[in-house]
Amino acid sequence: GLLLGQAILTVAGGALGWMLGDAASGLSALAGGSLALGANLIVLPRMFGRYDARHPEHLLGRFYGAAMMRLLFAGIVLAALIVGFESLKLAPLIGAYLAVQVLTPLMVDRVAR
Repeated sequence: GLLLGQAILTVAGGALGWMLGDAASGLSALAGGSLALGANLIVLPRMFGRYDARHPEHLLGRFYGAAMMRLLFAGIVLAALIVGFESLKLAPLIGAYLAVQVLTPLMVDRVAR
């Protein structure tokens, strides 16, 4: 559910950026959505994999560790995009990143009800 929704929203954001702006806006939005999706692909298995109910104290450490991994991944990829993508547009990139991170869980929650 969640990752599929994020993938769909990533592609839709890229298409919308292209239609409302230009190719650079579309690619920037696609990169922002992909950044959010990639971070979640890395973090979700760490947060929710191999849970042992006998040791709940380990769960909090896993959440904090996963949050740090997400920030580190996002920072490194964002820096690489800024350095390597000459026509990068920050507004579509950040807008798509936030949309994928925030809107997808809200949409999945509505569908699940």
